[in-house]
Amino acid sequence: MPGKAFVAGLLLLCVLVPTGGGSAAAAGPTGLRFDGLYWSGFPAGVPLQEASADYLRFYATGDVLSISVSGGQPEQIVSWFKLGDQTLPHGTFRTEGDHITFVIRSESGAVEYAGTSNGRELNLEIHSRINGYRSLRAYAFLSTDEIASGAYDKDYHGASKVLQTATRAPPPVAGEARDDGIMRHFGTVAAVEADRISLRSGSQIQTFIIDASTAIVDAEARPLTIQDLIAHPFDKDDRVSVRTLQARPDVAIRIQILALEAALLSGTLLEIGNGRLIVNSGGPVTVPIDDRTRFADADGKPLSPDRFAAGDYVTIARASRTGPALEVRLGLAFAPR
Repeated sequence: MPGKAFVAGLLLLCVLVPTGGGSAAAAGPTGLRFDGLYWSGFPAGVPLQEASADYLRFYATGDVLSISVSGGQPEQIVSWFKLGDQTLPHGTFRTEGDHITFVIRSESGAVEYAGTSNGRELNLEIHSRINGYRSLRAYAFLSTDEIASGAYDKDYHGASKVLQTATRAPPPVAGEARDDGIMRHFGTVAAVEADRISLRSGSQIQTFIIDASTAIVDAEARPLTIQDLIAHPFDKDDRVSVRTLQARPDVAIRIQILALEAALLSGTLLEIGNGRLIVNSGGPVTVPIDDRTRFADADGKPLSPDRFAAGDYVTIARASRTGPALEVRLGLAFAPR
């Protein structure tokens, strides 16, 4: 089984997800299955919270997504596959007879896969164009029914063999220092403090140190502060990515909020103008506005910004508590009808 360098520097979290157009056919050419995941299993003798597994998902559309993650079980990982999410590494596959080839691409580069499929198992040669690593690896198929019921071999460990160790360091990510590789961790937020963040993946919780070098950004890579992170109204389905250096796996070098639910703010308008509005909502709250901010009445019909004045009761929709107003409506808007 390849070590952490493979997981961190080579596989770079490849997640393959469906295009979202209904359920896929159960099997395709070579017996390739579309109704579940292929996984590498966990390395023997490694604690679950430290063990990494690789997952692949194929779709009848010809798309493939892959994810490498530590500490997660298939029951948690299967919900992360969402076809069409362009933030996730992905590719397209080709088949001929029992042979299959595909390339997974991400911001860090490309990883090539080639091998054979018999439906229930893949045997692949993997070549990272990022750091030169080559290996052979077997993947077993888990149907969504097997994952949901837990009726699969949790001790499975796909056979693997290193053909060539990394010959170079992965290329740097803009704005981030890195040495021998980046490890990516995904989960929902269990807790945030001034100097640490804890992620939950299934029953596992992993804590990372936040220091002066940690970059914090929202879903669109806009900078946030630790105070923004602490104040963010995390939903149970919001997913967060934490990147660490392989050499310092407990220190976050980058934290990114990957899924944001609209944040609503209601209150009395105190001031509007100069690229902002101030609302009294348990105290003065300043919200940026720009040329993309939409103004409307309570029913969503467009209004001119000059129709809004101090004393009006307004409701503001934002992508996050730190982002600019997406829409400002008169009255207690956006309420269930």
